[in-house]
Amino acid sequence: MINPEPFPVMTVSAVTSRPDPIYLSTYTGRPPDEPAIIGEVFNRLALPLIRAQIPEVRDLWLPPSACSYRIAVVSINKRYPGQARRVMMALWGMLPQFSYTKMIIVVDDDIDPRNWDDISWALATRMDPSRDVMMLDNTPMDYLDFASPEPRLAGKIGFDATNKIGAETACEWGAVMQTAPADAAFAADLLSRLEGQL
Repeated sequence: MINPEPFPVMTVSAVTSRPDPIYLSTYTGRPPDEPAIIGEVFNRLALPLIRAQIPEVRDLWLPPSACSYRIAVVSINKRYPGQARRVMMALWGMLPQFSYTKMIIVVDDDIDPRNWDDISWALATRMDPSRDVMMLDNTPMDYLDFASPEPRLAGKIGFDATNKIGAETACEWGAVMQTAPADAAFAADLLSRLEGQL
């Protein structure tokens, strides 16, 4: 259990007003909030640094709804068994901010890491929980994470939602499923016509 600790306290001795006041503050809470927007900027700034250190990374998304750094979705150009786990460990150890990332989902580069439908499909079709989940405990965590069992320490979880190759599987994986563009257009048109009827 996390016990209350002393923090700075502000005592208000007077309240005054003036025309056109300037009030500097930030809104933090459940996203969308200011840290979520800052997280989008961090995502864009961090990606080139990450690619320089982990060249197989194609894209990275820090979902604003996950406090901008507590979940990361990474797409990679996978070439060898175990590569997704190596990417997870590299990210957790690369920048101090990523040491506070609780969950990393690694997908292949045919999956859009910014699209929850794509991510869900990869998790449902390319991941086996007994083989493709990596859990760590007693790792560094943001002091403000109240879900942690101990102050500044928490677990981490990584999901390998990539196609399995080599020693990762005994199964033949085959070709990546694709929807023909004409079929996708037909389905989109049909859904738009039915939308008002459902």
